[in-house]
Amino acid sequence: MSYKIIVVHLDHTPLLAATVALAADIAIAQGAHVIGVVAAAAHADAQAPEAFLVFSGAMRRAGVASFETRLLEGDPASGLSMMGRYCDLLMLGRREADDPGFKVHADFCEFIALNCACPVLVAPSGPHAHSLPRRPLIAWNGSRIAARAVHVAMPLLHAARQATIAVINAPVGVPNEEAEPGAGIALYLRHHGVNADIVRQTVDADPGHALLALAGGLHCDLLVLGSNAHPHFEDVLHQGTTRTVLETGKIAALLYR
Repeated sequence: MSYKIIVVHLDHTPLLAATVALAADIAIAQGAHVIGVVAAAAHADAQAPEAFLVFSGAMRRAGVASFETRLLEGDPASGLSMMGRYCDLLMLGRREADDPGFKVHADFCEFIALNCACPVLVAPSGPHAHSLPRRPLIAWNGSRIAARAVHVAMPLLHAARQATIAVINAPVGVPNEEAEPGAGIALYLRHHGVNADIVRQTVDADPGHALLALAGGLHCDLLVLGSNAHPHFEDVLHQGTTRTVLETGKIAALLYR
């Protein structure tokens, strides 16, 4: 599997340049066509051309061979989710915690992650320091959704050649569960050339905070997380984990349902 068509939402924020730079690096590694999208409803007339210039400049500097820009009419979240049917990866930027639209943007990212047909990569908060993620952290609980997230993250995992599997609050003594949680997916990854180790933790707090703390301690730069479509946005690990990652985390997060 590879990402041959990447859609990037060009959100007019100070973090746009870093998001676009990451998109360009992924495109170079994957040989992808990149589509930079500005939502007309969310931008003033003067902002859309500026966002397009940031995008096009980054693509040219990185040497991306194939890219284009589009102006998206209508509801941005629904429109981007629809575009996910015809691309391999959809990228969204982050907002800083002091941004007035921070909470609304978290809603926006969560909606797209739960309604998009392709994986959603939420860029990290901060400058883009290097090409592709080098130390991925996989949130694992043995479910179908967690497995699907790993499968769609394989282009990035394979590029990193290593990963850490985080098993938070693994069930004990439950029929049909792995005797050694995480061992099966670790073996799968090793067959794909990804050296994987396993960290198991039992916590009383929100697993989202445990994942972020673990990612920080291990200096991880990508979190792979399965997200389940649910009326209250509950994900596969614990209620609110996806939300915690979007609101509290600064790490890049690849989300898939």
